[in-house]
Amino acid sequence: MLRKKALAFALAFALVLPMAYVPTTSYAYTVVVSQSEQGKVVKAEGITVITDEFFNQYKDAEELYLSAPDKASISNIERLAQFRNLKTLSIKSDNIDSTKLIKLTKDLSNLSKIELKSRNSIDLGSISNITRENISL
Repeated sequence: MLRKKALAFALAFALVLPMAYVPTTSYAYTVVVSQSEQGKVVKAEGITVITDEFFNQYKDAEELYLSAPDKASISNIERLAQFRNLKTLSIKSDNIDSTKLIKLTKDLSNLSKIELKSRNSIDLGSISNITRENISL
């Protein structure tokens, strides 16, 4: 009798275990990139790092919209200074390094619009008057 109960329990456990399987792969940091037909507008959602591959593929973009996953930040943001045609930059990230952002705005001469959404406060007061005239926040 005890063997039958143990066998029934083992059989039930073997049948239930595959149904309770939870995949360990997280899709929280999957980057979804959409691009306009001309390649001038690029929207990257879920991005955490600006890689060489990202730069090489989208370096001719005029409008760049970056959005990090929840409670994440975008690293290697200084790499955006090489997007020479960039006119609009939008960054949504929990933590934006203000010193890198200020240097970035000085390096991008065509930049006319910046949109920022961050949890930390960003002091843009150290941007020169010439740069400040070209940027609307």
